[in-house]
Parts: sequence; C-alpha cells; structure tokens
Amino acid sequence: TVNDGLGNGDKVTNITNLETAYGDEDANFNPGIGDLDYRDLKDSDDDGIADSIDLDDDNDGIADTTENNGNDADGDEDGDGIPNYLDTTDNGNTGDSSTTDYTDSNADGIPDVYDNDGDGVPNHLDLDSDNDGIPDLVEAGGEDTDGNGKIDDINPDGTLINDTDNDGLDDRYDSDNGGNNIANPDTDGDGIPDSQDLDSDNDGIADVVEAGGTDVNGDGKADNFVDTDNDGLNDLVDGDVGQDGTSENTANALIVTGEDTDNDGKPNSYPNGDTDNDGIPNHLDLDADNDGIADVVEAGGTDVNGDGKADNFVDADNDGFNDVVDGDPTNALANGTDTAGTNTTNVLIVTGADTNNDGKPNSYPTGDTDKDGVLNHLDLDADNDGIADVVEAGGTDVNGDGKADNFVDADNDG
Repeated sequence: TVNDGLGNGDKVTNITNLETAYGDEDANFNPGIGDLDYRDLKDSDDDGIADSIDLDDDNDGIADTTENNGNDADGDEDGDGIPNYLDTTDNGNTGDSSTTDYTDSNADGIPDVYDNDGDGVPNHLDLDSDNDGIPDLVEAGGEDTDGNGKIDDINPDGTLINDTDNDGLDDRYDSDNGGNNIANPDTDGDGIPDSQDLDSDNDGIADVVEAGGTDVNGDGKADNFVDTDNDGLNDLVDGDVGQDGTSENTANALIVTGEDTDNDGKPNSYPNGDTDNDGIPNHLDLDADNDGIADVVEAGGTDVNGDGKADNFVDADNDGFNDVVDGDPTNALANGTDTAGTNTTNVLIVTGADTNNDGKPNSYPTGDTDKDGVLNHLDLDADNDGIADVVEAGGTDVNGDGKADNFVDADNDG
C-alpha cells in the first residue's frame, strides 16, 4: 500500500510515475506488481527515521531548520506537493505556511537558501555546507572523533544510540530531551554561522588553510573536490568515504575532536587543528600560536586597530571571507574549480598543490617565510633566526617558550 502524503512531492498521474512520486528505497517496485510501503520513505541518514519527521536528516547534530537558517526544507509553502528544498517556483500560498525562498540563482533545482555552497547537496543533507573541508559538526562546536562529519554515537545499523524520543536528533544535542542545542556559533559576528563561513574569525586567512588543508587559488574551499558518496564532504578529507560506518580515512580529516566526556555537547580537546592547545581551533583563534602577534599580521595582512581581524571588510558574495583577500570575491568559480580566481593575487596565504591526495598541501608559496613547512602564524620563530617572534615583536617571554607571557583571554578569541 502507498502511504499518502509521505512521498517526495512529485504528482501521480498514472501508475508508471507512481514510483517516482513516492520513491522506492528498497528497490522492489514494478508498476502494477510491486509494492510501496513504509520501507520506501526517504531516510537520508539511514537512522530508521524518515526525513519527513527527522529533525536532523544528515546526523550532523545540527537541526535541519538551523542548517537552513530557519527555512523549512520539508515543508510545502505553496501547496504544490513539492518540498520547499526542491521547489523553485512559487505557485501561491495554499500550502502549510512554512518559511522558504524560491530563488535559485545557479539554476540547479535547489533554492539558494537550501544549498549554501552550491554543490547540489542541500544544507540539511550536506556534511560540509561551505566546502571548506571542515565538517559542519566540528564548525558548529560538536564532537567528531573520527572525522566523518556525523555524530559519534551511531549503531552499526545506522540508528542513533542516544535518541530516546525518536526524533532523529541525538539526545546530546536535543534541548527538548535533556540535552543542549549544538552551539552553531557565528564566531566573528558577521551574520554567517561558522559552518557556512569561509573565514570564521575574519582574520583574512581562510578556514581551510588554518585547518591545514589545500587551497591553491585562495577561494576558501578545499581543493581537489570529489564526493563519491554525495554527502557534501570532500572525499579527500572525509573520515568515512562511502558513509558505510567504517572510518577508514580519519588520518586525512583536517580536524578531529577529542571526546565529550561530560556530555555537554562540546569536545574536551582538539587533537589536531589547535596549535597552541588553548581549546580554540586555529580557524577560530586570532593568535593560533599564542606568540602575541595576531595571525592576520603574521600572514601579511592589515590590522590598523589591532583587533586581530583583517581591515576593510567587504563581503559582497556573503561567504564570510573578506573580498579584499578572497581569491574568488564573486563566487564565480564553479565547485571543484581550483584555477586562479579574479583576486588570487591578493590572497594572504595560498597553498601549494596536494599531489599525494592526503588533503594537505605539499608546500606554502606564501605565508611561510623560512620555508620549513610551518606557516608564519603557527611558527614561533617564523624566520628561523633563533629569536622567538614574540621577542622580536617587543613582547615578554620570561621562560623562553616562544609564547607571550601573562596570557589572559576574557573574550575567548585566542
């Protein structure tokens, strides 16, 4: 039997397009002789809860409505039977009054509000919604010890270990069931959440670079984009390519987190991606090596007022990356394009290529003065002259550890 109203929105006019309308997840339907039943409800994350009632369709710990900035992906605002995230034509207001926007500037069939990075994978199904190589889960402040972009507590069959109310959202991040909503911060206060921001601390250095990834054209997106499992996370840095439950590629993940032993939804540490071990990942840390010199300055950028953020901020393409130092300030480059953009020459740090496909560049043409493979803003002696940068900058370093003394960070910006 068919479960009316739970299909994917296509209208049924005859038996041959019935399968298209309602989907055939278990692949056992032939017009007139097969069946469509509960097993045919779309369940993108295989957690046993249909997308239509699953609050987190990709199991990244971030509620779907949050990932779509308040828009309701599975709603039907105009009542035409097509879910909002696949509907680019407004046919009136006879639907469920859900919030949406029909604009589809790249004509890929998905309204822009549901596909931040334009890769064809909707935000609520995309484990890396800005294609910077860092999973949304990590950028939202959650725990991901294996780098697969999904919450850690998942059974071998895909169901959630901790979801007592069966709403598809891990209890750890479910405030309606004893947990805490994932932080999903906007660290730099530019109106763009970190999970969709290519420079989450506005220091002028792309997050992908600060996380140790490859970006030869300075567009802020991880290079060599391949996504065979269609989860939106570049296979080169995806801990579990294929999303089969076996994280065989964790070593290539740009940032993995430590465990969350107190169950507050936040990892206790960052084994990689936090150079100074202050609990703030490099891409959110305005002084990632704690030498007292702002990263933007060490990268060669301008910071007249000393706030640690790149000056003259303009962001016409709304990707969170200052257009002044964004290699592709109009987002003209198609996904997967690593050739130079219109502004690559003004990028503070571009990386060399990644020829061995480990997700990390072989070299740094810019931003690494002594060519030791460590970027200046992560190097306590960026010119290898034997004198710590903090001392050369006029700072205090009594114990000679290369870090500025008397460290206090009341605003938690590193």
